[in-house]
Amino acid sequence: MTGIPKPQLSPLKGTPEGRRLRDVEISAALDEVTPKVAQQHIIWIESDDEDEQLTVQMERLSVKQEALNCTPQTGKKCTEDQWPSSSTHWYETPPPSRAPPDPPKYSSPKPSTSQTSSTSTVLSAARATPGRQGIFNAYVVYSGRTPYFYTDWPAVKRMLNEDKDLVFKGFFTLEHAKEAWYAASNSGVIVAIQNGTGRPIWSVTEGVKPAVYKSVHEAVKIGLGWGGGYLKGWHNEADAIEDWNDKARARPSRIVTTPDSAFFS
Repeated sequence: MTGIPKPQLSPLKGTPEGRRLRDVEISAALDEVTPKVAQQHIIWIESDDEDEQLTVQMERLSVKQEALNCTPQTGKKCTEDQWPSSSTHWYETPPPSRAPPDPPKYSSPKPSTSQTSSTSTVLSAARATPGRQGIFNAYVVYSGRTPYFYTDWPAVKRMLNEDKDLVFKGFFTLEHAKEAWYAASNSGVIVAIQNGTGRPIWSVTEGVKPAVYKSVHEAVKIGLGWGGGYLKGWHNEADAIEDWNDKARARPSRIVTTPDSAFFS
């Protein structure tokens, strides 16, 4: 009777080579039934401090991924360190500012290369420009207890009723009123008027028409053109003229003529 043949045993079974071949066969069988996995980023570290280098590389990959996710199309804002380094700026820029322009800058008396003749004295006094509701949209009050720019004519009229010598000016636009106010305030004109309250003589050494004037109204209207500059109140005319001439004779001259901003027109 013919017996059942016994299975042939591999001569490599139990040996290291046999185990290696078995592992290869198992791995091949698993590959046939296991879905393929997308290739991952491999980071090669050539440093003794492998943990630190790995952390740095992972942080860089994280930043790059966030930069890709913060495009305008996704609606996510980028931080400054996520902005691209190329010249193509695809990130959103802030809208242009709609704030009014800065007021004209004025400084205290400074040397000027222009030649200025000896001082002149304006003899006539002038009141403030007319102002009534319906003509002007804004007003600047230069003197009194509450100097500022206003849009309410009744409020300015009440100040005028309390102070007949109130220095004020009407403007067609609020923007011009603000420019005139900040020019006068920033250059020290408002403080000078407050400090010189009651003084009859006023000298303008920096303004559209530097001269010695008989009233603060004329000094602000003609000398400063309702803007900024440098003026000073005096108790007597002789001292004002002497001081003005000293500044005019200085080399370089300390009498400064500034451009007329045409606030009065």
